Amino acid sequence: MPKHAAIEARETPQTDEKFAALVQDADIIYLPIELLGPGSRTDPATKLVDALQRHGSAFAIGLDLIGGEDQALLDQWARRELSTEDLISRLHLSGTPRERENCRGFLGHATDRSVRFLALRSPTDVLGAAEEFTAERIIEHFRRHRDKKLLVLIHRRHLENDRGVPYFVAQKIKARQLVLDAKPHPSSGSQLLALGGHGGRLEIVNGAPGAGRDQL
Repeated sequence: MPKHAAIEARETPQTDEKFAALVQDADIIYLPIELLGPGSRTDPATKLVDALQRHGSAFAIGLDLIGGEDQALLDQWARRELSTEDLISRLHLSGTPRERENCRGFLGHATDRSVRFLALRSPTDVLGAAEEFTAERIIEHFRRHRDKKLLVLIHRRHLENDRGVPYFVAQKIKARQLVLDAKPHPSSGSQLLALGGHGGRLEIVNGAPGAGRDQL
């Protein structure tokens, strides 16, 4: 376990080998829901799921298109008390029409029901409150299942450095968090954000050689 809660920011890799390296090192992986495709094998979300399955570690998937009130439906589906078709028809998905359709496709291709799905959308869209709700859902799951990795598909607006979900998570638990493509056009290289203790200042550390360090 690292001394400080850490958040590492990277671009989504292109090769299967690099996907495998990412999932091996991270406890919680965030991917913008905007990158969720229609469920093809080339989608970043699908590649991450494939890499997690190849890694052999148990994992769960959280989606912020699904409201917390629909968690019971996801749990029924996991227990095979509900068909995939019934689940998809009864879920109250948020997001754009494209995002909702891609989410349905993603769920439709999720044949392994041993992978738990978490409903992460807050009942409110108030800035800060929504991020804290989602963070608490992630924290609760992590504390109960420390041996499981977690893939979080979430809107980019909830990944802001100083008030986003990873920041709130880092205040409560020590976990290696990896944020992929937090910005639409990220700069090259990687960044490491380290939160010193509970309530400490958030530092952004550029992963490139010779790079400096900034504080928020």
